[in-house]
Amino acid sequence: MIVEQRADEIELTTGVTIMVKASDFGGVRGPTIACVVADEIAFWPSQGANPDDEVLSAIRPAMATIPDAKLLCISTGYAQVGALYDAHKEHYGKDDDEILVWQADTATMNPTISQKFIDKEIEKDPEAGRAEWLGLFREDVSAAFPLEVIEACIMSGRSELPPVPHVQQYFAFADPSGGRHDAFTLAIAHQDPQGGSVILDAIRAVRPPFDPSEVVKEYSEFLKSYRLNSLLGDNYGGEWPKAEFAKHGILYELSEKTKSELYLATIPVFTSRRIELLDIEKLKTEFRRLERRRGRSGKDTIDHPPRGSDDIANAIAGVISATLEHAGQFVMPEAYGERVCSDLNFYLEGLSASPIRDRYW
Repeated sequence: MIVEQRADEIELTTGVTIMVKASDFGGVRGPTIACVVADEIAFWPSQGANPDDEVLSAIRPAMATIPDAKLLCISTGYAQVGALYDAHKEHYGKDDDEILVWQADTATMNPTISQKFIDKEIEKDPEAGRAEWLGLFREDVSAAFPLEVIEACIMSGRSELPPVPHVQQYFAFADPSGGRHDAFTLAIAHQDPQGGSVILDAIRAVRPPFDPSEVVKEYSEFLKSYRLNSLLGDNYGGEWPKAEFAKHGILYELSEKTKSELYLATIPVFTSRRIELLDIEKLKTEFRRLERRRGRSGKDTIDHPPRGSDDIANAIAGVISATLEHAGQFVMPEAYGERVCSDLNFYLEGLSASPIRDRYW
């Protein structure tokens, strides 16, 4: 049945072509699709230029004209986030569901692999082994910010708040970049004097390639429009950001917290809905895809997945921390769930010596 065989295609006499395609939402558009095998979908990027859900969204319309078209997703499990986990959560174990989720361990799927070998591999790393050999999602990797928590904090239709005289003080946080790979981001916020919530006013993100010095100049003018002559920032590039911002009369101070510590401190602010976020899709996507990992020492860390990005999320977490600490008002909500209190402990541990820690520890 083969008419022609090329490097990544086999053309058949039936008019069907079997292709190998990268997981690119632009590259899969065009042809009518009878069947798709999405291989190792748990490891497709869940954010960035080609997130897994966008690729699937591009595939489905191409299958719409064929009634019996099939979408088959095959993968080892990984984090409790992404298209595979979402499908498992929604459809697994439902007999009357039109989507079938089949979950099995390696020994069931491939009996030629010895159980002794599998047991040794699981013993080396139990958490990784659960996913690799037992067909389970990793319990030590989960979504740091569930989608419903993020959406509850988003102010629908609000893209930016201009500077206003009645706000006593604004705060800013920057995540600099050299202009080649990551975005250079800036977030500005203030605290609501009535309830103590953090209100996100503005987000700026410049994608590479760009001239970092020009971005600093642009951001300096933007900061001054909010009556700001200083900001906190990520410890990127050593003394370069400090020197560059100083040229424009802006004091750049390095954050004492790591990115992971900022995220951990942000979780209770989100879960208690004490943050008003802007309605920006990229903001929601970055926070949704952040992974929370439980370390062997018992301390959690949060970061983006491989090939992911968190430049906007990092700037927002930083400005939340700066606002709560420097405004001098952290209003304790009346009701916290058990998980929130646990996360709040991480926040307080990260504060070191500060009035907030002394007050609530």
